[in-house]
Amino acid sequence: MYEWYIRNLQKEFAGILLSQMHIGHLLEYQRQRRLSAGPSCVNHELNTLSQILRMAELWDLIAKHYKPLPMPNWTPPKVLSREEEEKFFRVVSGNPDWSVAYWAVSLTNNTSAMGVELRHLQLKHVFLEQEPPMIHIPDTKVKNEFRARVVPLNAVAAKQVRRIMERAKRLGAWHPEHYIFPFRVKRGSYDVAKPASPYFIRSAFRSMRRVTGLDWLQPRNFRNQIITKLFESGAPDETIMSIAGHQSIRMSRYYSRIRITAKAEALNAICPGNVS
Repeated sequence: MYEWYIRNLQKEFAGILLSQMHIGHLLEYQRQRRLSAGPSCVNHELNTLSQILRMAELWDLIAKHYKPLPMPNWTPPKVLSREEEEKFFRVVSGNPDWSVAYWAVSLTNNTSAMGVELRHLQLKHVFLEQEPPMIHIPDTKVKNEFRARVVPLNAVAAKQVRRIMERAKRLGAWHPEHYIFPFRVKRGSYDVAKPASPYFIRSAFRSMRRVTGLDWLQPRNFRNQIITKLFESGAPDETIMSIAGHQSIRMSRYYSRIRITAKAEALNAICPGNVS
C-alpha cells in the first residue's frame, strides 16, 4: 500500500524538494485528489508524506496547520446472511472456470487471510502435514506487524489449500520460495517465482457476483464475514484478534457486525418461558 500511496504522491510532488514543501502544497493536494479518491485514501497518502517529512525533520512546521479530511459517518460493512453465504458458495463451486477465485474467497471466509496476504503465500508458508494443518502469513507483506500470524486450517480451509497447492505444483511450483498463487504471464503460462497480480481473481469474481445477484459483494467482505461469525460463535476476544491479526479488540469490533438475528436469538434466550 505504501508503494501505491507514494506513486500517487509522485504524480503531484515530483521535482519538489522536501525542504520546499509547505502547508499550501498539502491543502492543494487534498483539493485536487479528492476529486478522484475518497477521504480515507487521501488521508493515507498524506500520512505517508508526513512520515517522510518527519524523517527529514521537516514536519513540525506543517503539522500545526494540517488537518486530515473529515471522514463520512461510518456504517458497518455488509455481511452475507447465512442463506446468501450458502447460496453463493453452492453456486460458484460448480463452475470450473471460477475455481481459483472460489478457492481464494473460500479461504478468506475460513481463515481471514485475503488479498496481498494470499498472493504472497509461498510453499514454505503452508503446513498441511501438521496437526492441525496451518498457514503462516509472514510479516513481509502485511498491513501492520499484528497481521503477521499463524492460522490453523479448519476442514474447509484445508481442502481449499490442498486444491491450491495441487494447482501450483501442476504449474511448476516445487521450491519453498515458489508462490501458491503464481503470476500469470499469459494464457496457460505462469511464473511460479512471482506472486499473482492483485487482479488475479477480479474477472471471475465479477461473474460470480453477477450470477448470484450479490452486486455489492467484494472479496474483502469475506474477511468481515469470518470475523462476524467468530463473534457470533462466542469465541474469546483474544482468539478473534489472533486469527484476524488485529492490534486491539476495538479494531476487531470495528470490522465486525453481529447480525441482528444473532442479537435477537441472544435476547430471546434470556426471556422467561411464560410472559404475562
